[in-house]
Amino acid sequence: ALGAAGAIGRNPGAFGLVFTTALLGMALSEGLAILVFFVVGR
Repeated sequence: ALGAAGAIGRNPGAFGLVFTTALLGMALSEGLAILVFFVVGR
């Protein structure tokens, strides 16, 4: 998230692509963490 904020600060025109990529990455990592939590918790 910090790297994405820095990239948008340097190049505001890239907001859409950087924001979408950062959001997708965060969602995938959170989903993986939730999946591991349920698999290990069983």
